[in-house]
Amino acid sequence: MNRKNYSLFLGVLFLSALSAMNPLKNIGQKACFEETLISKEEALSEIDTLKKYIEEVHPNPYNYVSKPLIYSEFEKIKSLIINDSISIYKHYNNVSKLMGLYNDGHTFAKFPREYYRLQQKFLPFKATINDKDKEILIQASSDSTIQEGSKVIAVNGIHTEQLIDSSVDLMSGETKEFKIKRIEYTLSELFYSQFGFCRSYEVQIESNNKQSVHYVQGIDFKSYKRLKNNPNDISTNNYSAKFLNNGKVCIIDFNSFRDLASFKEFLIKTFTKISNLNTEHLIIDIRDNSGGNSQLGDELFQYIANKPFNQYYKSLAKSGK
Repeated sequence: MNRKNYSLFLGVLFLSALSAMNPLKNIGQKACFEETLISKEEALSEIDTLKKYIEEVHPNPYNYVSKPLIYSEFEKIKSLIINDSISIYKHYNNVSKLMGLYNDGHTFAKFPREYYRLQQKFLPFKATINDKDKEILIQASSDSTIQEGSKVIAVNGIHTEQLIDSSVDLMSGETKEFKIKRIEYTLSELFYSQFGFCRSYEVQIESNNKQSVHYVQGIDFKSYKRLKNNPNDISTNNYSAKFLNNGKVCIIDFNSFRDLASFKEFLIKTFTKISNLNTEHLIIDIRDNSGGNSQLGDELFQYIANKPFNQYYKSLAKSGK
């Protein structure tokens, strides 16, 4: 693969009447910037190489899906590439759909770095997704008129159900819940790659049983990162604790059982904050955890277990020359 367009890891109801009153000229404008193109030949070659590499590297690529189905879908995607060149974002969508078929959370496509390098404008809010009811709920917003807890009905005429369902097809993961979590992390990028909006947004929301439409400009990546950082949240390279609903809910998320000293310090800060905020519900998310030192699990259990415990009572090892 000459281009690193993807990486393999193992290990609203639109209100047209209101739209006419839109004061933002760029709403609905696609091709917000000159996108990088790759040739049809290169795109087809990368898709073939992707399948080859997955079969060579993955221990069991057809654990969740049959080989004939995968081969059929690869050919179907290739047949859709009819022009002499293709945008790297359309190529990302194609590759993501194929990698999503494997239902493996460690086999996925990375979003093109160009999007961040060109300083595109992100959706001005962070949100959580309720897939059961096809809802996108605002957690925080850069616009003071969009309140926490508001339900997003549509963005630029794209209904939330359409955005969620189409994005699931681009996600890799063993379960749909895992895929939904990934959508939350990359909602703005997925919105651009599929629908082309990246500067200004018409956000239709529902709050307290009343609907309203808000015309807002996108925000830069640094502002988006600040928006996602709750002042109550505690974060390190491997661990994070997010507090929601005025501190009533805490989500501990850690990606590996590594660095025991840092983890001990993280737990002290987190459970002190839990005590101070009178947190009622604790969620421990280890879906992305890659494993490591089980002593970190012992440290965590000391905070949540209500009686003495042992992870295991015996360890056996065999070594040979």
